[in-house]
Amino acid sequence: MKTKIKSHSSFFLLFLIAITHTNVCLAECDNVKDYCPTSTKPQKQAIFINGLSCESPNNTSAHDFKSNELSKPGSGDDFGALVKIVTASKFVGLNTLGLAIGRSDIEVDGLVNLHNHPRASEIVYVNQGRLLAAFLNTQNQLFQKNLNAGDNFPKHLNSNKKHNWPDS
Repeated sequence: MKTKIKSHSSFFLLFLIAITHTNVCLAECDNVKDYCPTSTKPQKQAIFINGLSCESPNNTSAHDFKSNELSKPGSGDDFGALVKIVTASKFVGLNTLGLAIGRSDIEVDGLVNLHNHPRASEIVYVNQGRLLAAFLNTQNQLFQKNLNAGDNFPKHLNSNKKHNWPDS
């Protein structure tokens, strides 16, 4: 009987340790490094974070943190929206920051369909023209606002955008 109690307590202790370590591993902590530009050349001994190897700190420069990838519109779709997404593979300074940057050029009466970003969000900034921005909260309540040039709309998970007015 004594060995049975001992084995149950050992199992309970191992179970408790496993649960504790699982919670620690699943926690979202701050970045391990301040910066880690994606290495564009193969390295013999590379540091991998988020699946992309880091450039050596000795080879990192201010150039790694500047990009002109969003200076031109992206590819279009049938809904009148040109979208371009830039990730750490194209903008090396984004590596390990948990960020991607996007540009949407929406034609008059164009639409960015309702979409979501699991574990991410977006901020809409209107550079030119007018835009109807909307999102749904977790209770399916709709929040929408007409935005003019210079306006922005806060982070949200399920969103859509529609360009209602011609540029003036």
